[in-house]
Amino acid sequence: MRWFIVGWITLSTVLNLLDRQGLYVLAPLLRQHFHMSVEGYSKVVSFFLLAYAIMYTVGGWFADWAGERAALAVFVTWWSIWTMLTSLAQGVFSLGAVQFLAGLGEPGNYPAGLRAMTTWFSEAERGLPIAIFSSGSALGNAMAAPVIAALTLSTDWRATFVVIGSLGLLWTLVWLWVYRRSRPASDEDPAGAPNSPAAATRSRSSSGTSGFNAPSPGPSR
Repeated sequence: MRWFIVGWITLSTVLNLLDRQGLYVLAPLLRQHFHMSVEGYSKVVSFFLLAYAIMYTVGGWFADWAGERAALAVFVTWWSIWTMLTSLAQGVFSLGAVQFLAGLGEPGNYPAGLRAMTTWFSEAERGLPIAIFSSGSALGNAMAAPVIAALTLSTDWRATFVVIGSLGLLWTLVWLWVYRRSRPASDEDPAGAPNSPAAATRSRSSSGTSGFNAPSPGPSR
């Protein structure tokens, strides 16, 4: 189950990039539709990036306070709703305001996702799941242009924002259902809890001694 969680959080990272790149891929259409200059459009992008920068730190604090399950549900739902509401923008101000609000949710995916990796994997085995999770950014960037272009050509730019935002809401429903049934027993030290998935894996590869189980210095051969 923990590898499913890695894959599912990687998918949230892909969706994160799809939502983020919509503003860039659709820039020519949005500028034409709202009669924006390059300078005007750059202000819209700056509003988004300002919110993004602010919420990196705040998102990390919230993930620690609420836990990764609740935090990811809040972050993905928040940015998905505001991405969908981008379809209702009627001008430069409303487009910038909606994108600013979307930017408040998107960076939280990363600290919450990393928290989940450390919850489910011991220190000795976190490299691969974190790498897979991080690769979602590159995959999302690679997919964004063709996916968004295909959606826009088959519908229009407003429907495109609705579709990519609704994918995040579907992601959240599955996340809440799966993670509720799989969370490790301990909230204080999940990776080290006796009943946690990470601890179970670690105990199989550790050398047993009387009184305690010492971590193995490396994978058993």
